[in-house]
Amino acid sequence: MSKDVTVIDIGIGNLASVLKAIKKAGGVATLTSDAATILSASKLIFPGVGAFGPGSAALEQYNLTNPIREAVLVKKIPILGFCMGMQLFAQRGYENGDFPGLGLLPTEVRQLDIAKCRVLPHMGWNNLESIDGMRLFEGLPPSPDFYFVHSYHMTNIAPGVQVSYCKYADECVAAAVQFENIYGTQFHPEKSLSNGIHVLKKFIQDA
Repeated sequence: MSKDVTVIDIGIGNLASVLKAIKKAGGVATLTSDAATILSASKLIFPGVGAFGPGSAALEQYNLTNPIREAVLVKKIPILGFCMGMQLFAQRGYENGDFPGLGLLPTEVRQLDIAKCRVLPHMGWNNLESIDGMRLFEGLPPSPDFYFVHSYHMTNIAPGVQVSYCKYADECVAAAVQFENIYGTQFHPEKSLSNGIHVLKKFIQDA
């Protein structure tokens, strides 16, 4: 079984902690912004830190939207996105404007409801609910905790996409999604200690 993982780099954020976590999870990572490398990957990881708009612009700048769509939707290469990477799976995002996403999942990204959350960003450790059937959480105890830093989240998620939620104050946050070969986590696995390494290891070994 190959442990090779291709990490998509759109020039946003420090990827050193991501590469270190993949290595700790037993993976062998290749960092790339090259379309051909993405299309020939066995598995893809798309991390991200920052806002949806600059992420969308970076995808266009690097000419990666169509290669990623072909890799995931046509070639069915497994992909794991986290934080902004997961958000860019959406059709559109509305952070300081209206921006296109990759369109991998029938959903959109909007700001958390400040009336329910009271404080933004949502930052810190939270427990997940309803992880049954979520492949990357198999082997973890119920309600595992992970580390979050974000003010926007996936919403209006179409039926058929499996979702695990967490509660932040009175807001229900889409913490993880799974649909066919597409996996996403709003939390940061690379900052989530042993539970985060477990998620990465499951993706590398079993996705």
